[in-house]
Amino acid sequence: DNTEDYNQPFSMLELKQALQKSNDSAVGPDDIHYRLLTNLPESSLTLLLTVFNSIWESGIFPPSWREATIVAIPKPGKDSSDPNNYRPIALTSCLCKTMERMVNNRLMWVLESKGLLALEQCGFRKNRSTADHLVRFDSYIRNAFAKKEHVLAIFFDLEKAYDTTWKHGILS
Repeated sequence: DNTEDYNQPFSMLELKQALQKSNDSAVGPDDIHYRLLTNLPESSLTLLLTVFNSIWESGIFPPSWREATIVAIPKPGKDSSDPNNYRPIALTSCLCKTMERMVNNRLMWVLESKGLLALEQCGFRKNRSTADHLVRFDSYIRNAFAKKEHVLAIFFDLEKAYDTTWKHGILS
């Protein structure tokens, strides 16, 4: 029935926290800067919150938020005459990114508070990082060395991993 806490309308506190966490990054096609959003008066923030809650409750995503300005950034040390040596960066709406941050904060709160994430999941989590796995691996090596045992590790470095891998197969 969608009455769970995470389905309720957003609060002004959630909006202000999302704006505080924003960086002054490049703007998307709508040309609305974070600087503008972070300096809005209370009455304008209330209007923005009403718009965000309308989107949240209706499930109707603004079509303009599906647009992005694509900028090709050359990969360092690569031949710039080869189009494959560019990394595409999508510049999207700061309004959209603000709402995404609000949704993400809620989702992360639910996942963390209900213990729905595996302990081994370190990337993209508060107070954790992928370096945690390196520290754990270092501990395994040191413990094995002290006990005169062996440690075996397998590392994957997949070129264009996102584009070319069978994600289900790797997870299996």
